[in-house]
Amino acid sequence: MTPLPHITTLARSGALDRAWALFREAGYEQETDNPAALAVKGRLLKDQAFAASGADKWDGLAAAAAAYAAADALAPQPWLLINVASLTAMQGKEAEAEALADQLLERIAPGRTQAETPYWLGATRAEAFLIKGQVKEADATLTEARAHDPDGYEDHASTLKQFGRLIAAQKGKSDWLDKHRPPASLHFAGHLGIAADESTDLRTQVDAFLAAQKIGFGYGALAAGADIIIAESLIARGCALHIILPNSVDDFTALSVAPYGKDWLKRFAACKDAAASIQIAASTGRDHYEPLATALAAELAMGAAKLNAQ
Repeated sequence: MTPLPHITTLARSGALDRAWALFREAGYEQETDNPAALAVKGRLLKDQAFAASGADKWDGLAAAAAAYAAADALAPQPWLLINVASLTAMQGKEAEAEALADQLLERIAPGRTQAETPYWLGATRAEAFLIKGQVKEADATLTEARAHDPDGYEDHASTLKQFGRLIAAQKGKSDWLDKHRPPASLHFAGHLGIAADESTDLRTQVDAFLAAQKIGFGYGALAAGADIIIAESLIARGCALHIILPNSVDDFTALSVAPYGKDWLKRFAACKDAAASIQIAASTGRDHYEPLATALAAELAMGAAKLNAQ
């Protein structure tokens, strides 16, 4: 029998059909007294509804709300009730949704013990305020919640997805969510042949770009020149730098850093030491440029940036 967390992971990755298949194979769909199975059923129905349109979408939202409500009736949890409230609001049942939001706020009032993290309690409270149309309160509460887990980007993204759907259903404005979004991910690659003492102007341009795009993660190599300049800017901004090299550190240093001068060697070492991770694409064991290894490293860096962003 496939564990329910595995099915949820599949759903979160977008493999909804596979998640449904495993859910049904295990017999979870028929269970009416298992709150965990009912909650996952609600999740699958919700994802299915948002992939549909017309009557199928509305029927799916109603079915998802019913599954979450059944789970909450068996084992009350804030995240179950907030899903019922939000899905009800998304169906246009404003009065019913607001009543559920008030019920939730009472359940998670300060001083009441909850088996939940401070972030999720705060995000849940913010969602209840949003259901009630109290955008300022939702904004302030979500800000407080993020302060409890500033690097929990996956959880933040899940919250923002839910809020975006809710706001769309309310026909409201979502621009206030922008400041709550996780930082962007960057794949970088640049030119060699830049003199170490002539890199100031390029660094200024890179700094401005990273700030404008709100970059928080960088993936690329670390060759002398633009690569290192970009890496230095990422480090200075407090971004997570992930270095992906085509060959071993020693071989890469000998081929792509050392020939361009001692200044670049020092800067390479500093970036390497500050990196969040270093990955070697291929162990060629060769002392000359290998185009295929370089291409592989670039593909890995691009893919890693995309996956992290998702």
